[in-house]
Amino acid sequence: MDLASREVLTLVPSRRAPARAREAVLTFAMGSVSAETAETAELLASELVTNAVMHGCGPITVLMEYDGDGLGVTVCDGEPALPAVPEPDPLSLGGRGLHLVAALSDDWGVEPASSGPGKNVWFRLA
Repeated sequence: MDLASREVLTLVPSRRAPARAREAVLTFAMGSVSAETAETAELLASELVTNAVMHGCGPITVLMEYDGDGLGVTVCDGEPALPAVPEPDPLSLGGRGLHLVAALSDDWGVEPASSGPGKNVWFRLA
């Protein structure tokens, strides 16, 4: 892979969207970062896309970027409400995705979309 590269995937919100995102992110990351980092990116992208399917609206865009210093993944959807990191509930089956992103990424964040309604949730792995 070139020193700097970028790929965009657009997904329809569906049960299959997280699996498609996992496959795309893993394929994109392999050869640029270690296998462990690629697998972490795959997991975190799946969590963010799952959140976009469950809580977002409209198409989901997954932007993958590698710049020689690290891998960045941004998940965009049309829901303008920014996600909150809930208090973990040990009895709940869900609600841990953003905790995983925070724990496993080198940096992450949430911001309103720069154009139009929606938001961007991103993470970076060095």
